[in-house]
Amino acid sequence: MIEMVTQRELYEPMIEDMGASQHYFYGKSLEDACAEMPASQMVDIGDRFVEAAVVEPDGARDEEHDLVLSLPYLNGWTPHHYIRGKALQHIVAPDSRVIVLPNSSFGKQAYTFTDTERQKITDGDISPLAEQQMAAVEKLAVGAVSLTGYSQGGRNVLGMTAVGSDKVEVVQANADEMPSKVGRGSKQLQKDFMKSSRIRDLRAAVRESRVDALTDAMNAPRMARDLTKFGLAGQRKWAKDMAQVMTGSAEDLVESAVGKLGAGALKLGFIEGSRMFDPASLSKKTMDQIRIVQYVGKNLHGHASGDDVYLHAGFVDDAFNCPRG
Repeated sequence: MIEMVTQRELYEPMIEDMGASQHYFYGKSLEDACAEMPASQMVDIGDRFVEAAVVEPDGARDEEHDLVLSLPYLNGWTPHHYIRGKALQHIVAPDSRVIVLPNSSFGKQAYTFTDTERQKITDGDISPLAEQQMAAVEKLAVGAVSLTGYSQGGRNVLGMTAVGSDKVEVVQANADEMPSKVGRGSKQLQKDFMKSSRIRDLRAAVRESRVDALTDAMNAPRMARDLTKFGLAGQRKWAKDMAQVMTGSAEDLVESAVGKLGAGALKLGFIEGSRMFDPASLSKKTMDQIRIVQYVGKNLHGHASGDDVYLHAGFVDDAFNCPRG
């Protein structure tokens, strides 16, 4: 069964926290955000390094729980994503650290693969990335973790959940706008992404966050530069190989994640107007074991909705704190 949740229903339980978060950012410039933004680190996982950034809570830390955020395709650690992570923290888990896992991007490799692992990635197997990112989380986290990701980040989260851990407990997982469609190859995936993430929607999503530092970070010149870098990076072989992990149905990946996490602890969300996730790509058996939500409403912006940091936080809050199922 697919639930339908409106933007208003999404915001109702988080309105006070959202106001407090917007107050936190009020008057802060992009320079202010950059000054408080933690540097990412290359986490030593034994045979190589994986990039991660840790956003500390404003007050006392919950020593038993961390929130893990896996970023979208070709998205690195930037002020935009610091603001996304901080807003997520304010809304979903204000006492927890947010461990952000960037993807490799223009000029920055967040992880590396052996030839054997690279072939798996090319074949659409996300496990080499999931294993590395889970190893990094094990080095940084203590106790329990909640995993969430958007777009490719959703696939990463399912992969990490399926890999599992004997050092930290994955208590819940959320994947929003995760690419999944039967028989879809990389070229069609790119077309569907472009139709789901128009520039005007991206600009509207950023504007509607009402965070001045984010608006500045994503102003027209910077957005043009970032989109150019995104396009250039997407032409590299390693990026084309990584795109393969988002093709086809995610049925097997969801099934594996549910096998580790258990029924009822995983939510998949998708947005009206986006072509990234097709519910028909999952079997009824799998759908019966998870929560699937479609977010609907005239003020949503397709796949670009995730760039409204409070909408993004609302999707995650709906999974972890306010399930309606």
